[in-house]
Amino acid sequence: MLRHWALLWAAGSALAVAAVALRLLVELWLRPLTWDLPGWLGVSGLVGATLLAASIPVGLMAGRLRGEPPPSTFALAPGPWPGGWSAGPGFIVLPTPWVAVLALGYLSVGVGVLPFTPDGDGLTTGPGTWLGLLALMAPLAGLVAWMTTRGPQVALTPDGVVLRPALAARERVIAWDDIDLSWASGLRTRRLPLAADSRAGVVPLSWLWVDPTFLAVALRHYATHPAERDSIGSDAGLRRLHAALARPIVDAIPRQRAADSEETTPA
Repeated sequence: MLRHWALLWAAGSALAVAAVALRLLVELWLRPLTWDLPGWLGVSGLVGATLLAASIPVGLMAGRLRGEPPPSTFALAPGPWPGGWSAGPGFIVLPTPWVAVLALGYLSVGVGVLPFTPDGDGLTTGPGTWLGLLALMAPLAGLVAWMTTRGPQVALTPDGVVLRPALAARERVIAWDDIDLSWASGLRTRRLPLAADSRAGVVPLSWLWVDPTFLAVALRHYATHPAERDSIGSDAGLRRLHAALARPIVDAIPRQRAADSEETTPA
């Protein structure tokens, strides 16, 4: 799973280079050509070319991911290196590659506002252009460094569920005995509370590369089967989890409590 996820991100990185190259092509080659055209025609052509240059890498990445439903499995923790990812054995939930689509859109827009140097009847790159490009890439590099050192937002360990909110100073470890998913379907929202009152913690499903139903059922499985927790983080433990959840996972999730349905029932 880690290898396939890495390949998706590698594709996103290659498309990021393509996004920058296409926008530079529009700015350095096409924009000067529009200077000699009537105003409405030049503006229309430049806008159309800009949208096309941005939509190609974004569309390719989105199309690739649209055919990749989130997996119904976990990745094994890669060990204690890098330190933030895992202090021991565990299952990790990987961040969603859909972030790459947002990054491609950011690059496509950002390159268009870089400063270019006039060169006769055209434009060329100068020191300001390259400094601007470095500044444009800095937030993305910082995001990658943060994700690498901070570790996954959600990890399963024998001791409980590790939550690492993106902007929180510390991680939280929710003990298995504090987790209760007997009340929830895990299908109706992009946030999965680990208990009915949300005090135990909330899993932000939107930024995770995992089937939300599978995640909810897996958490419920370990919360209600203490004997299985010691196998978390091993290949054998992952196989045992899949064997335990072999029946259709939608049927394995209980309905929400009756009080929840009563609130929506007309008097």
